Amino acid sequence: MKAFHAFEPDADRAVALDLRMHMGLADSLEHISEQLASVPSFDVAQLATVILKLRNGVRFSPGIFGWYYELVLALLDERDEAASCAFQNILKTKPAGPGFVVRAMAAPAVDAECDLYRRRIGPEMTDLFQPPAPEAVENFRGRFDAGYELLNGALPELAGEIGALVREVVLATSPDGAPLQFDGASAYQLWGLLFLNPKFHPTPVAVAEVLAHESAHSLLFGFTFDEPLVFNDDDELYPSPLRLDPRPMDGIYHATYVSARMHWAMTRLAASPPLDEEMRAAAAAAASSDRENFEKGYEIVARYGRLSATGEALMAGARAYMSGLGVA
Repeated sequence: MKAFHAFEPDADRAVALDLRMHMGLADSLEHISEQLASVPSFDVAQLATVILKLRNGVRFSPGIFGWYYELVLALLDERDEAASCAFQNILKTKPAGPGFVVRAMAAPAVDAECDLYRRRIGPEMTDLFQPPAPEAVENFRGRFDAGYELLNGALPELAGEIGALVREVVLATSPDGAPLQFDGASAYQLWGLLFLNPKFHPTPVAVAEVLAHESAHSLLFGFTFDEPLVFNDDDELYPSPLRLDPRPMDGIYHATYVSARMHWAMTRLAASPPLDEEMRAAAAAAASSDRENFEKGYEIVARYGRLSATGEALMAGARAYMSGLGVA
């Protein structure tokens, strides 16, 4: 049996992390229900039905997590109308179906869930997530399917982990001329959601790499249920291997670990017989870049990071893998 913090992908562990996040949501909603029991405008009986479904193993789309955070913030700020809106949207959130939902970001004020995703991704990124052109969406769907099939065929353990962690993939693009362009994103408050930019990832190998990238962020989010990865304050900024601007240690930790995961995926794709020579060369080039990024990030994490026990265990596995010492 693999250790719980082992570096290699593990679909069973991903299922357990996903279950823990849903059970934690059920616990939090139950606490809120107790506090709202005497408030007539909140139908806690309907909320009890949602909580029961969560406890019975029903998995919901990522929106339910986002609406939960909006509900908590609205209640704390005594914004009654916003709290009621978030509460009602929790009740309306549907269980997730099998497999991925891949859909395009809607324009602002058209789809309440897409507007929620913009708000919860982070204040500095809200304006970056715009609807992509329909032809870009159609073209990317084929590349997405091909990229995931690459992983499913060559790296089934990683494909299984992604399938357990991700419920929905939203395609969005940054506005033309925006100073910051994103190629992919995820957020703790939107558990189960990945954003991908169809302007990027032009080949199935590139799609496979970004899936390995963003799902590794989701994996790390799942590990922070009990404690953070790092204890450094968010206002402590350090040089980042992947960004021009200084970043908090948590972001650098994520980038470093994720680079190791991408290297793991790309080196194995580069050695996969079903891939043609051009695809294997692209995977090998990506792996080389991933190794360089890991080493740069690891130097900063090792020097300045104040890691939790969870953070130490996970990074030790990444370091052991990148050093060729096996998997911790």
